[in-house]
Amino acid sequence: RTVHSSMMGRRSAVTAVLALLVLTACLYKPGHGAVVTEHELPAFLSGLGAPRPPKTDPPRTFRYLDYAAIKSELARLEELYPDLVEVYDAQTRYGLPSPGSCGSDPCKQYVLRITNEATLPDPDRPEVFFSGELHGNERVGPTTMMEFARLLLESYAACDNPWLQRLVNTRSIVIMPSTNALGYFQDVREENHVDPNRDFPIDNPSSCMTTIAARAVNEVWREHLFQVALTYHGGMQSIAFEWGTRSNYGHDPKTQHKRDVSPDDTAQLMIGSSMSAYAGAFEEGLYPHGRLNDQVYPVRGGMEDWAYAASWADSASPCSPSSYGGYPPEKTTYSKSQMRAFNILIECASAKTPRASTLGGSKELLRPEGEGDGHVPRNLRLALLMTDIVQPYVQWVSRAGAEYEWEVGGAMHVDSTFLEYGVEFADGSTEMNRTEELSGPTRWSGGGMFKKPAVGMNSGAVQGLDIKLDATNNIHDRDIWPYVPAFRASLPDLPPGSRLTNVTVVAMVDQIWKRQVHPVPDIPPQSHLVNARTSADWVKENAGHRVIGQLWWRSETITFSSNPPSATHAPNAATPSNDTSIEPPPTFLPTCQPRPIDPESAGLDLAELAYVAFLCGIGLVAAVLAVKLHRRARQAGEAVYEPV
Repeated sequence: RTVHSSMMGRRSAVTAVLALLVLTACLYKPGHGAVVTEHELPAFLSGLGAPRPPKTDPPRTFRYLDYAAIKSELARLEELYPDLVEVYDAQTRYGLPSPGSCGSDPCKQYVLRITNEATLPDPDRPEVFFSGELHGNERVGPTTMMEFARLLLESYAACDNPWLQRLVNTRSIVIMPSTNALGYFQDVREENHVDPNRDFPIDNPSSCMTTIAARAVNEVWREHLFQVALTYHGGMQSIAFEWGTRSNYGHDPKTQHKRDVSPDDTAQLMIGSSMSAYAGAFEEGLYPHGRLNDQVYPVRGGMEDWAYAASWADSASPCSPSSYGGYPPEKTTYSKSQMRAFNILIECASAKTPRASTLGGSKELLRPEGEGDGHVPRNLRLALLMTDIVQPYVQWVSRAGAEYEWEVGGAMHVDSTFLEYGVEFADGSTEMNRTEELSGPTRWSGGGMFKKPAVGMNSGAVQGLDIKLDATNNIHDRDIWPYVPAFRASLPDLPPGSRLTNVTVVAMVDQIWKRQVHPVPDIPPQSHLVNARTSADWVKENAGHRVIGQLWWRSETITFSSNPPSATHAPNAATPSNDTSIEPPPTFLPTCQPRPIDPESAGLDLAELAYVAFLCGIGLVAAVLAVKLHRRARQAGEAVYEPV
């Protein structure tokens, strides 16, 4: 009995040690490198499966993503951000056949949409479109588009840039990263020996809609109402816009005017200049920008001119292809609303597939010519600019007493902006007033606010230098300056006994876009983008989406409570920061909570939870067994000394 008792005692001790080790491992915080203390235990147990705070990742070096990697990344983004991301393929959604095999599976044209889906449906939300490639061997665009999507989503999740957050909240961003899926998989220009960028119904092509790439684009555009778009290419360096058709090449023999000047030429030239500046110089210098027929070469059936003019140009006609079992001609019969977008071609570099070492990285991603600049960052910035410019907006920046500062975005030039404010008098009557009109360039206007005002321009614009900008800290760096105080105004003193009730900023922008110089054809501007800000009569609808023109754009309104004004402190005077009578606009600061931005920064996943449960279970079983063995050992030991 003594020997038996000793053996059971040793067993219970070993079991107890095992239980202690297993329970320690059970309470080890996965990924944190420390053991949970007794003080941390309640919080740790209550937080199992909860998100961890987002971590700051080191800068990444970009690499080319092939078809399989893009497919995988799309699935990852959709899983991580289900409230911001929708992913689908044209084959499933529109019933299109696959153009061929991408490895062991049929090739598919994938579509990614990014927007704050919690605020849908929103028929007036402006829509933008991006195509990573139409030619499969021009490789910069697809990787750029995936990094563009990742930037928007990760920044939104981390709440680290209110400008990027605004873009996701107020735009619908549609991306086809590898439009010519088969060509991209095979690393060849065409889809089954047909050029997709000669396959659209514009300028009387010999055939159209013969490729699945063109049909997929057409189907996407039929269910949206895009105002701006970019399509990425390679083989030269250029930013190019309409006209690019053969019918618009050369000069008119009678007038000698150039035929490639579109009805929206002024806006396109201004936007092209701003795009070149924001992309910045790299290897081959700044992007040249201009009309397609000048910068590249004229084509029939090009996607750029189709997206701009297929709803109104005489040279647009339906397609009746026989390939892939045919395609109904009514699919290329468009309403007067559908096809009126600026679709700008980006020729990324002389090399169709530049060296991987020139792609750049995520460091200083939003700074033109920043430390990590390369082909991907500079073209990603172009997508950001176009997403911003699709619709004007007014953004509060700061307020100090009676002085207010704001920025006007989504535009090139501010024709007029002022504070509109309400006053309530002692007798209860009210009145609306406004401050002096200001005008000036936006940050997108070529060199932005570094440039001096034009002659006759109101000096109310801050012009950047007043906020201590220099060449190394420039106005275009949205990481440092998500919003800048481009305009500043103060409210006048109010009459005795009166009080301020509300303040709003009002702005009119880009009226110069109506200007034309010998356009072909000689008709007013035809694009949604120009008319939405220069014509109050513009109303276009398609598939539940609308573009409604307006001349004046308004900020959110700052409202003041109805507390009676102090006799010694007028509400419009320099207000202390603790004055609770003021309700600041929510756009001063982002109003979201950070959340995980990648799987590694997520909370305990299912595998981790299973691991914890398994170890805790073993530990508990071992602990119970140790207690039982210890009791049996004690009983055996006591039995040795029982009287006989």
